[in-house]
Amino acid sequence: RRGSRSSRASSPSSSALTNTNTNKVTKRRRSRHHQHHHRGARSPQPEFLEFNAKLKRLISKKDVTAAEDLLLKSLQKYEDGSGTLRPDKFHFGIVINGWARSNNPSKAEDLLRRIEDYYYEDGKTWLKPVVVQYSSVIHALARSTHRYGNHAAQKAEDMLRHMERMYFEAGNVDVRPDKITYTTVITAWAKAAARGSDANGSNVHAAMRAEAVLQRMLHLYNTDKKNFEDVKPDVIAYTSVITAWCNCGKVDKAEQMLEEMEAQYMLYSYQAARRSKDDNADADVDIDADIVAVRPNVATYTAIMDGYRSEKSEEVFHKMVERGIQPDVASYTAVLHGLAHSTCTGNMTPTPTPTPTQRAEALLQQMELLNGKVKPTTATYNAMMDVWAKHGNNVSRAEAVLRRMQHLYTSGENTEARPNALSYSSLINAYAKSKHRNAALQAEKIFKEQEQDSNIRPVTQTYDALIDAWARSNAHTPDSAERAEAWFHKMVQRYQDGDRAVRPSVRSCNKVLLAWSRSSRVDAPQAAEAFLNQLYINDVVKPDIVSYTTVIKAWASSSDPQAGSKADALLTRAIEKYRAGDASMKPDVVTYNCFLKALANCSRVHHNRDDYDVEAACRQADEILVGMILLSRIGDVLVRPNRITYEHMIDVWSKSDSVKAFGKIESYRQMAIAAGHDDND
Repeated sequence: RRGSRSSRASSPSSSALTNTNTNKVTKRRRSRHHQHHHRGARSPQPEFLEFNAKLKRLISKKDVTAAEDLLLKSLQKYEDGSGTLRPDKFHFGIVINGWARSNNPSKAEDLLRRIEDYYYEDGKTWLKPVVVQYSSVIHALARSTHRYGNHAAQKAEDMLRHMERMYFEAGNVDVRPDKITYTTVITAWAKAAARGSDANGSNVHAAMRAEAVLQRMLHLYNTDKKNFEDVKPDVIAYTSVITAWCNCGKVDKAEQMLEEMEAQYMLYSYQAARRSKDDNADADVDIDADIVAVRPNVATYTAIMDGYRSEKSEEVFHKMVERGIQPDVASYTAVLHGLAHSTCTGNMTPTPTPTPTQRAEALLQQMELLNGKVKPTTATYNAMMDVWAKHGNNVSRAEAVLRRMQHLYTSGENTEARPNALSYSSLINAYAKSKHRNAALQAEKIFKEQEQDSNIRPVTQTYDALIDAWARSNAHTPDSAERAEAWFHKMVQRYQDGDRAVRPSVRSCNKVLLAWSRSSRVDAPQAAEAFLNQLYINDVVKPDIVSYTTVIKAWASSSDPQAGSKADALLTRAIEKYRAGDASMKPDVVTYNCFLKALANCSRVHHNRDDYDVEAACRQADEILVGMILLSRIGDVLVRPNRITYEHMIDVWSKSDSVKAFGKIESYRQMAIAAGHDDND
């Protein structure tokens, strides 16, 4: 129907429209508000103002449905003569914006389509759609990409294309997209790229679409600079595309784009400087008309730092400073996050290199000495605690950071440093990763301290960190697995009672399963499998392949004579779920290795039992290995056998009495040597 609307209007060529309509767009847009003001000034009807107030009052109460009903009933009354108030496009814009702000883009779009019907089909000329209405819908779609991903971003781009068609084909200059419209669509694709990839590489596709929209802006501007000056991309548009590439993991591509921006800006600046030195109008130094010189700013560099989340973040930070761009609190925080994820630990010879904790402390001290120019925030201090959790093995330093935050906030020295739920989560995580003997108990103490502050409610990450602390404490606390599971059930109960901030994740349940897999209790595998099965009954968290692998690992460490068959049943269930379409249940080399370990352990412990068939275990292990090899040969690198795989195969065959056992063991020993150590180990 969009096409039919366009065809009903006059349809001059794109070039003709550019020459006749676009020249007047800027002037018309500038005068629109002025004209509307004077129309209102000529007839300041109380009924009109009261209607505006009613709509806004309903929307402020989050009752957009009532606002839309009131709007449509008022229009109906005007049409049948029972009312004098004629709702106009601005009233419709208020309600569309209300739906957009309530994160309901479909309702906003439905109302916009209704306006199009009124104007194009019913001839209600006073309801002619305008760009702000389309922009509201596009903004709403961009905000919804965290839930709907590429679908929402594609709808935003479709809306943009619809606006272009109405402008170029139907001559409606009031809906011509501008820089903000295009940039919002780019932002939608950038957010979609952050949702993670699927088998089709959807997040990479999202980044490609973001860059395609940017190229469209450049094409329009370079085609007619005079008429499309307001479409010329700025640093926000470029930074949004760079963010999209970072969000999908292509940070090298993002940094390449940044360097191209710097090169273009330097070339433009050089040509402009040469031109300004010569007052001769016929100077032979011309500025390249095709250069769009957009200098990266601190936000552009920070996007790259956030994308790397490694020691490379620090390299980008220093490059930014060398180029004369002053860092802000976001860039400092991004570097700290990078150091928290750094794999470099520093060295002592021949020239000592500071450790990540030393470099992070130096950056934090640098911020604090800037006398408020770049004041550390809660996120900054949280990142510092993460650095200590990952590298310091000194949980007291991480706790000192939290205590400093509390002091700075309560004393009024830094109101931006108020601890939040993630602050406590970071400290609990530091305890979880420490080698402190009573780490789990200390983590519980910190958790209970947080609960005493009514202004700071725990979040999912807080519970996850606490469960992880108990999962790692098996060597010191016999009942750690039970404690981990108990905290998980408290988390579930709190979520079911209405606290959406503590929604359990698959990571939460996998930490509990990890605790059971490390437990020394004889019934630990049975408890782990019982917990896994309970997840399907509660229907709060859907297990993934890590869940099944962890339970298989628990059986692999068991002396139960049924461990092999139990592991086999779990592996079979996982494969069946994957074949039924659950992509999260795809077994990898770790899954198969855990199963082979279960077979090897059973053969080692029970090979002398009359009811245990070692040869059957060897045949089953061979079948698994052949399957892994075949899958890896057709491109599934995640199941490629590694050194650990062949070592488990040797263990399985070592208890066989078969005449071919020696040859099998020697063959697998050679394969293990050839496999060496790879990324799948």
